[in-house]
Amino acid sequence: MTWQAMLAWGGPVLDGLVVLGLGVTLWLLRRDPSAAWQAYEVKLREMQESLRLLVLQAEGEARELDKRLAAHAEQMQALSESSSAAGGRMRASAGEERPPPPTPSLAERVQQLAAARTPIAEIARRLSLPIAEARVLAGLTTGGAAYASAVGASRPVPARASAGNGGPAATRAAS
Repeated sequence: MTWQAMLAWGGPVLDGLVVLGLGVTLWLLRRDPSAAWQAYEVKLREMQESLRLLVLQAEGEARELDKRLAAHAEQMQALSESSSAAGGRMRASAGEERPPPPTPSLAERVQQLAAARTPIAEIARRLSLPIAEARVLAGLTTGGAAYASAVGASRPVPARASAGNGGPAATRAAS
């Protein structure tokens, strides 16, 4: 092949390569990159909304549990007081003149142990309570300060009543 024949075919070959390159470029850009990004943002918003709803649901469940545990603690305290009163009447009828020493309620015992910086797990073990109930009683009876020291915090838990706080302070504020 001579130079002249090559030059005659060079123009159309280069034009074909340019058209082929444009075709490949259009094929690669056939999807709108902003549409994919928008779909990704929609998925993220949906996930964020579902997580927010899950947090709100968990906070509601925690408040209900706090109320049930506080009612259970009051019931146990009333039962403890009634059983100690019944025991005192039985001793008085048996002829004992000396009144029995007052027994501290369950909440008072939890408060004493929490004030002594006893870990919550140890409080629950000593008083034969579930850990969650011991945690709630320590927070309810001490206002959070002894509870924070019992769980090993370096500073007391601030008693805030906000929508995001599902702890004892929020329970007291909701009551």
